[in-house]
Amino acid sequence: MSKSKFNGVDPMEMFSEIGPDTTRLIILADVAPISSRNWSTQTFPGIFKWQQRLWLTIRYFLDRRKENNNMEELNDTFNDKLREDDAYLYDSRNYYIKGVTFNIIGSQQLSVAISKMQGLTNSLRKVSVKCLTHSREYERALATQITMLAPFAPRFASELWAGFCSAPYHLVDDDECIQRDKDVLEQIWPTVDMDYKLELDIFVNKNEIVSIKIPRRILDNLAADVAAQMSMENDEFKKFVGDRQIIDYKFFKAPDCDAKIYFQVMSQASNLKIENTA
Repeated sequence: MSKSKFNGVDPMEMFSEIGPDTTRLIILADVAPISSRNWSTQTFPGIFKWQQRLWLTIRYFLDRRKENNNMEELNDTFNDKLREDDAYLYDSRNYYIKGVTFNIIGSQQLSVAISKMQGLTNSLRKVSVKCLTHSREYERALATQITMLAPFAPRFASELWAGFCSAPYHLVDDDECIQRDKDVLEQIWPTVDMDYKLELDIFVNKNEIVSIKIPRRILDNLAADVAAQMSMENDEFKKFVGDRQIIDYKFFKAPDCDAKIYFQVMSQASNLKIENTA
Protein backbone atom coordinates (compact mmCIF):
# COMPACT_ATOMS: atom_id res chain seq x y z
CA MET A 1 0.00 0.00 0.00
CA SER A 2 1.31 3.44 -0.89
CA LYS A 3 -0.10 6.92 -0.41
CA SER A 4 1.71 8.25 -3.47
CA LYS A 5 0.24 5.53 -5.67
CA PHE A 6 -3.24 6.00 -4.19
CA ASN A 7 -3.64 2.25 -3.65
CA GLY A 8 -4.28 2.33 0.09
CA VAL A 9 -7.08 0.35 1.68
CA ASP A 10 -9.66 2.04 3.87
CA PRO A 11 -9.93 -0.08 7.06
CA MET A 12 -13.53 0.96 7.58
CA GLU A 13 -14.49 -0.52 4.23
CA MET A 14 -12.92 -3.81 5.26
CA PHE A 15 -14.63 -3.76 8.66
CA SER A 16 -18.00 -3.14 6.99
CA GLU A 17 -17.47 -5.87 4.40
CA ILE A 18 -15.92 -8.74 6.39
CA GLY A 19 -15.77 -7.56 10.01
CA PRO A 20 -12.83 -6.59 12.26
CA ASP A 21 -11.92 -10.14 13.33
CA THR A 22 -11.61 -11.48 9.80
CA THR A 23 -9.73 -8.34 8.71
CA ARG A 24 -7.28 -8.79 11.56
CA LEU A 25 -6.71 -12.46 10.72
CA ILE A 26 -6.13 -11.64 7.06
CA ILE A 27 -3.59 -8.94 7.94
CA LEU A 28 -1.70 -11.09 10.45
CA ALA A 29 -1.83 -14.40 8.60
CA ASP A 30 -0.62 -13.27 5.21
CA VAL A 31 2.95 -12.11 5.88
CA ALA A 32 5.39 -11.63 8.75
CA PRO A 33 5.24 -8.22 10.53
CA ILE A 34 8.60 -7.10 9.08
CA SER A 35 7.83 -8.20 5.51
CA SER A 36 6.50 -6.06 2.68
CA ARG A 37 2.92 -6.75 1.70
CA ASN A 38 0.91 -6.31 -1.45
CA TRP A 39 -2.74 -6.11 -0.49
CA SER A 40 -4.72 -8.58 -2.58
CA THR A 41 -8.14 -10.16 -2.16
CA GLN A 42 -6.68 -13.39 -3.55
CA THR A 43 -5.33 -14.17 -0.08
CA PHE A 44 -8.75 -13.89 1.57
CA PRO A 45 -10.27 -17.32 0.73
CA GLY A 46 -7.80 -19.20 2.96
CA ILE A 47 -9.00 -17.38 6.08
CA PHE A 48 -12.65 -17.61 5.00
CA LYS A 49 -12.33 -21.38 4.58
CA TRP A 50 -10.59 -21.75 7.93
CA GLN A 51 -13.36 -19.87 9.70
CA GLN A 52 -15.93 -22.03 7.96
CA ARG A 53 -14.13 -25.19 9.06
CA LEU A 54 -14.17 -23.93 12.64
CA TRP A 55 -17.92 -23.28 12.48
CA LEU A 56 -18.48 -26.76 11.06
CA THR A 57 -16.27 -28.31 13.73
CA ILE A 58 -18.39 -26.78 16.50
CA ARG A 59 -21.60 -27.79 14.74
CA TYR A 60 -20.48 -31.41 14.34
CA PHE A 61 -19.39 -31.49 17.98
CA LEU A 62 -22.79 -30.24 19.17
CA ASP A 63 -24.68 -32.57 16.84
CA ARG A 64 -22.84 -35.60 18.21
CA ARG A 65 -23.32 -34.54 21.81
CA LYS A 66 -27.03 -33.86 21.31
CA GLU A 67 -27.72 -37.09 19.40
CA ASN A 68 -25.78 -39.37 21.71
CA ASN A 69 -27.98 -41.28 24.17
CA ASN A 70 -25.07 -42.99 25.96
CA MET A 71 -26.41 -46.38 24.83
CA GLU A 72 -23.86 -46.90 22.09
CA GLU A 73 -22.01 -50.17 22.45
CA LEU A 74 -18.30 -49.63 23.09
CA ASN A 75 -16.87 -52.80 21.57
CA ASP A 76 -13.17 -53.67 21.31
CA THR A 77 -12.82 -52.35 17.77
CA PHE A 78 -14.33 -49.02 18.76
CA ASN A 79 -12.16 -48.77 21.88
CA ASP A 80 -9.03 -49.43 19.85
CA LYS A 81 -9.95 -46.67 17.41
CA LEU A 82 -10.79 -44.30 20.26
CA ARG A 83 -7.41 -44.91 21.90
CA GLU A 84 -5.71 -44.29 18.56
CA ASP A 85 -7.60 -41.01 18.06
CA ASP A 86 -6.94 -39.95 21.66
CA ALA A 87 -3.19 -40.49 21.24
CA TYR A 88 -3.23 -38.54 17.98
CA LEU A 89 -5.13 -35.61 19.51
CA TYR A 90 -2.96 -35.62 22.63
CA ASP A 91 0.13 -35.30 20.47
CA SER A 92 -1.46 -32.72 18.15
CA ARG A 93 -2.74 -30.55 20.99
CA ASN A 94 0.64 -30.39 22.71
CA TYR A 95 2.57 -29.97 19.47
CA TYR A 96 0.48 -26.98 18.40
CA ILE A 97 0.43 -25.38 21.85
CA LYS A 98 4.22 -25.52 21.75
CA GLY A 99 4.35 -24.06 18.25
CA VAL A 100 1.77 -21.31 18.73
CA THR A 101 3.21 -20.22 22.08
CA PHE A 102 6.75 -20.01 20.70
CA ASN A 103 5.71 -18.09 17.59
CA ILE A 104 3.76 -15.55 19.63
CA ILE A 105 6.18 -15.05 22.53
CA GLY A 106 9.52 -16.27 21.21
CA SER A 107 9.93 -15.53 17.49
CA GLN A 108 6.88 -13.18 17.35
CA GLN A 109 6.01 -14.62 13.95
CA LEU A 110 2.25 -14.20 14.23
CA SER A 111 1.63 -15.46 10.71
CA VAL A 112 3.31 -18.76 11.64
CA ALA A 113 1.28 -18.94 14.87
CA ILE A 114 -1.94 -18.66 12.84
CA SER A 115 -0.66 -21.33 10.45
CA LYS A 116 -0.06 -23.62 13.45
CA MET A 117 -3.61 -23.03 14.64
CA GLN A 118 -4.90 -24.02 11.23
CA GLY A 119 -2.90 -27.22 11.62
CA LEU A 120 -4.74 -27.98 14.87
CA THR A 121 -8.06 -27.47 13.07
CA ASN A 122 -6.99 -30.05 10.49
CA SER A 123 -6.16 -32.50 13.29
CA LEU A 124 -9.59 -32.05 14.87
CA ARG A 125 -11.25 -32.86 11.55
CA LYS A 126 -9.22 -36.00 10.88
CA VAL A 127 -10.48 -38.16 13.74
CA SER A 128 -13.50 -40.46 13.63
CA VAL A 129 -16.99 -39.06 14.17
CA LYS A 130 -17.49 -41.18 17.31
CA CYS A 131 -14.43 -39.51 18.78
CA LEU A 132 -16.48 -36.30 19.05
CA THR A 133 -18.89 -38.13 21.34
CA HIS A 134 -16.59 -40.08 23.62
CA SER A 135 -13.14 -38.48 23.55
CA ARG A 136 -11.90 -36.30 26.36
CA GLU A 137 -8.82 -35.43 24.31
CA TYR A 138 -11.03 -34.13 21.51
CA GLU A 139 -12.70 -31.75 23.93
CA ARG A 140 -9.37 -30.55 25.27
CA ALA A 141 -8.03 -29.95 21.76
CA LEU A 142 -11.19 -28.10 20.68
CA ALA A 143 -11.13 -25.85 23.75
CA THR A 144 -7.43 -25.19 23.15
CA GLN A 145 -8.16 -24.23 19.54
CA ILE A 146 -10.73 -21.62 20.57
CA THR A 147 -8.67 -20.21 23.44
CA MET A 148 -5.57 -19.70 21.31
CA LEU A 149 -7.66 -18.03 18.59
CA ALA A 150 -9.20 -15.52 21.03
CA PRO A 151 -6.38 -12.90 21.05
CA PHE A 152 -6.49 -12.73 17.25
CA ALA A 153 -10.27 -12.86 16.72
CA PRO A 154 -12.00 -12.24 20.08
CA ARG A 155 -15.57 -11.89 18.82
CA PHE A 156 -15.38 -14.91 16.55
CA ALA A 157 -13.74 -16.98 19.29
CA SER A 158 -16.41 -15.89 21.78
CA GLU A 159 -19.14 -17.22 19.47
CA LEU A 160 -17.27 -20.51 19.07
CA TRP A 161 -16.79 -20.74 22.84
CA ALA A 162 -20.49 -20.14 23.47
CA GLY A 163 -21.28 -23.01 21.12
CA PHE A 164 -18.69 -25.28 22.75
CA CYS A 165 -20.04 -24.57 26.24
CA SER A 166 -23.65 -25.18 25.18
CA ALA A 167 -23.05 -28.90 24.62
CA PRO A 168 -25.34 -31.02 26.86
CA TYR A 169 -22.43 -32.78 28.55
CA HIS A 170 -18.68 -32.40 28.86
CA LEU A 171 -15.80 -34.72 29.73
CA VAL A 172 -13.20 -32.15 30.85
CA ASP A 173 -14.67 -30.51 33.93
CA ASP A 174 -11.49 -31.42 35.85
CA ASP A 175 -9.20 -29.48 33.49
CA GLU A 176 -8.18 -26.16 35.08
CA CYS A 177 -7.45 -24.65 31.65
CA ILE A 178 -11.11 -25.07 30.63
CA GLN A 179 -13.49 -22.97 32.73
CA ARG A 180 -16.87 -23.06 31.05
CA ASP A 181 -18.38 -20.62 33.53
CA LYS A 182 -16.08 -17.89 32.18
CA ASP A 183 -15.76 -16.15 28.82
CA VAL A 184 -13.09 -17.33 26.39
CA LEU A 185 -11.06 -14.17 27.05
CA GLU A 186 -10.84 -15.17 30.72
CA GLN A 187 -9.44 -18.64 30.03
CA ILE A 188 -5.96 -19.65 31.13
CA TRP A 189 -3.58 -19.94 28.18
CA PRO A 190 -3.24 -23.65 27.31
CA THR A 191 -0.06 -25.35 28.50
CA VAL A 192 1.86 -28.40 27.36
CA ASP A 193 1.09 -31.53 29.39
CA MET A 194 3.78 -32.52 31.89
CA ASP A 195 4.29 -35.96 30.33
CA TYR A 196 4.56 -34.64 26.77
CA LYS A 197 8.09 -34.87 25.42
CA LEU A 198 9.63 -31.57 24.39
CA GLU A 199 12.98 -31.35 22.65
CA LEU A 200 16.44 -30.31 23.75
CA ASP A 201 18.05 -29.09 20.51
CA ILE A 202 21.83 -29.42 20.57
CA PHE A 203 24.02 -27.10 18.49
CA VAL A 204 27.78 -27.20 18.02
CA ASN A 205 29.44 -24.13 16.48
CA LYS A 206 25.97 -23.07 15.21
CA ASN A 207 25.33 -26.45 13.58
CA GLU A 208 22.28 -28.35 14.84
CA ILE A 209 23.51 -31.83 15.66
CA VAL A 210 20.65 -33.70 17.30
CA SER A 211 17.49 -33.28 19.38
CA ILE A 212 16.82 -35.19 22.59
CA LYS A 213 13.20 -35.75 23.62
CA ILE A 214 12.58 -35.01 27.31
CA PRO A 215 9.24 -34.95 29.22
CA ARG A 216 8.21 -31.42 30.12
CA ARG A 217 8.21 -32.18 33.87
CA ILE A 218 11.96 -32.91 33.59
CA LEU A 219 12.84 -30.18 31.10
CA ASP A 220 11.15 -27.49 33.22
CA ASN A 221 13.60 -28.16 36.06
CA LEU A 222 16.65 -28.97 33.97
CA ALA A 223 19.74 -27.03 35.01
CA ALA A 224 22.27 -25.85 32.44
CA ASP A 225 25.05 -28.14 33.68
CA VAL A 226 22.76 -31.18 33.61
CA ALA A 227 21.61 -30.30 30.07
CA ALA A 228 25.26 -30.00 29.02
CA GLN A 229 26.11 -33.38 30.53
CA MET A 230 23.15 -35.06 28.79
CA SER A 231 24.25 -33.52 25.51
CA MET A 232 27.85 -34.63 25.85
CA GLU A 233 26.75 -38.19 26.57
CA ASN A 234 24.72 -38.33 23.36
CA ASP A 235 26.26 -40.57 20.66
CA GLU A 236 25.61 -38.10 17.83
CA PHE A 237 27.26 -35.33 19.85
CA LYS A 238 30.32 -37.50 20.59
CA LYS A 239 30.62 -38.47 16.94
CA PHE A 240 30.48 -34.87 15.73
CA VAL A 241 32.78 -33.33 18.37
CA GLY A 242 35.28 -36.17 18.62
CA ASP A 243 38.32 -35.20 20.68
CA ARG A 244 37.93 -31.46 20.13
CA GLN A 245 37.98 -29.29 23.22
CA ILE A 246 34.71 -27.72 24.43
CA ILE A 247 35.26 -24.00 25.05
CA ASP A 248 31.85 -22.90 26.31
CA TYR A 249 28.11 -23.58 26.17
CA LYS A 250 24.89 -21.60 26.62
CA PHE A 251 21.51 -23.06 27.59
CA PHE A 252 18.15 -21.47 26.75
CA LYS A 253 14.64 -22.60 27.69
CA ALA A 254 11.17 -21.06 27.95
CA PRO A 255 7.86 -22.41 29.30
CA ASP A 256 6.04 -24.79 26.93
CA CYS A 257 8.81 -24.53 24.33
CA ASP A 258 11.73 -26.67 23.23
CA ALA A 259 15.05 -25.92 24.91
CA LYS A 260 18.30 -25.20 23.08
CA ILE A 261 21.92 -25.60 24.07
CA TYR A 262 24.77 -24.10 22.07
CA PHE A 263 28.30 -25.47 22.37
CA GLN A 264 31.42 -23.75 21.17
CA VAL A 265 34.26 -26.16 20.44
CA MET A 266 37.71 -25.72 19.03
CA SER A 267 38.27 -26.45 15.36
CA GLN A 268 40.41 -29.41 14.39
CA ALA A 269 43.15 -27.04 13.21
CA SER A 270 43.25 -25.32 16.61
CA ASN A 271 43.61 -28.68 18.35
CA LEU A 272 46.52 -29.62 16.13
CA LYS A 273 48.21 -26.27 16.79
CA ILE A 274 47.93 -26.81 20.55
CA GLU A 275 49.36 -30.33 20.24
CA ASN A 276 52.28 -29.16 18.10
CA THR A 277 53.08 -26.37 20.55
CA ALA A 278 53.06 -28.87 23.43
